Amino acid sequence: MYAEIKELLFQPNAFFTRKAGAGINLVPPAIIVLIVSIANFLSPYVGNYLSPRVSGPVTVIWPLDSFLITVLGPFIAWILISGILYVLCRWFSGTGTFMATLQNTGYCVLPLTIFTVIMLIGNMAAVQFMAIPYAMVFEVTLGVVLLSFLFTIWSGDLLTFALEKTHAITHVHAIVAVVIAAVLLFILYVIIIPLLPYLLLHLFRSF
Repeated sequence: MYAEIKELLFQPNAFFTRKAGAGINLVPPAIIVLIVSIANFLSPYVGNYLSPRVSGPVTVIWPLDSFLITVLGPFIAWILISGILYVLCRWFSGTGTFMATLQNTGYCVLPLTIFTVIMLIGNMAAVQFMAIPYAMVFEVTLGVVLLSFLFTIWSGDLLTFALEKTHAITHVHAIVAVVIAAVLLFILYVIIIPLLPYLLLHLFRSF
C-alpha cells in the first residue's frame, strides 16, 4: 500500500501506466474522497470540543443543506470534474472510458486529501496548545493559501499524467484539458453558484 501511494505521488507516469492496463476499481479513490468528507465534517467540532476554554458539552447545529454540501460535496465535485475531463479528452480524440476517468481523477485528489488532513491536525493543535498572535494572522493566512495552491498544483500535475494514460492523448492535450476544467470550475463555484440565489429571486419576481 505504501509503495503504491509513494508511486502515485512521486511517479505518476508509472502509476497511471500500470492502471491503464488494469481493471476499474473505484474503492481506493472513493476512500480518498471520503477522507476529505470526514475531515470537512470534523472541522466545526475542533474548536468546540478541543478548546481548553470549553468546559462542558457543546452542540454543533448542522443545517441540512450545509450538512449535505459538506459531506456529499467532495463526491459531487469528483463526479463533476471527471465528467468535464472526460468530455474534454473525448474532444481531443481520447479513447478512455468515463469510469476509468472517474477512477483516476479520484486518485489525483490524494494531495488535496493530505492537505485537508494537515489543516485539520493543525487546527486541532492550534486550538489545544496555542493561539495565533494577532500580528501573525496575515503570515499564517498567506502560508495556508500558498500551501493550498501548491497542493492543488500537485493534484493537477498528477491529473495530467492520469488523463494522458487513461485516454491515450498527448501530455500537452492533458494539460490543456486540466486548465480548461479548472477555469470552468472556477467560473461555476466563484461566479455562477454565488449569484444563483439572486438570479432565482429575480426569476421568481418576474413571474
